[in-house]
Amino acid sequence: MTAHSVFSSLDRGDLDRFDDDGGAPDRPSVTSSVPDTQPVAMDPVFSATGDEARLSLASGTDSLPLDGSWWPRSLNLAAELPGLVTALTRAGRTVARMSVNMDAWTDIPVWLTRPGLPTLKVSGFRTLDPRVVTLGAGNQPGIYLLVIPPDTAPARACGLLRLAGAGALTGSTDVILRTAGVTSAI
Repeated sequence: MTAHSVFSSLDRGDLDRFDDDGGAPDRPSVTSSVPDTQPVAMDPVFSATGDEARLSLASGTDSLPLDGSWWPRSLNLAAELPGLVTALTRAGRTVARMSVNMDAWTDIPVWLTRPGLPTLKVSGFRTLDPRVVTLGAGNQPGIYLLVIPPDTAPARACGLLRLAGAGALTGSTDVILRTAGVTSAI
């Protein structure tokens, strides 16, 4: 599998997938392939500061339970969403819907209007995994993103972003985060 990454001046981006059931994940989990190694050194492509979304996705992820990872700076969705949508747009992805766990995020907007782009409808569900957000548009495949907790150490978060770009995020979100040494919860 070939990984495809789009680089902004500070971070990575790219992606794929969604279904018409409000974003409820229906893909099976498989065993984790996240290496259990020493913390990864900071990659200069990623930055713990700046305004751009810290996002990484793999291409050709049809059989994977997750398409990539997103490392927001806070759990305030109204503040984080514009940067994520901008990164997705730069990666050539149009999104019109987003589903999140409503207990994991604060300040969840219902709509996000963007000049020249479709209005984004945000839906909150208590049944969704709090560590995953789903995005999509029309009948296009949805995008399933692992949410890396904002307070994660930069080296660990960047390691997860790199694994996402390589298409190596498999297994349950709990196992992926725990294996990567991420102990904080969302």
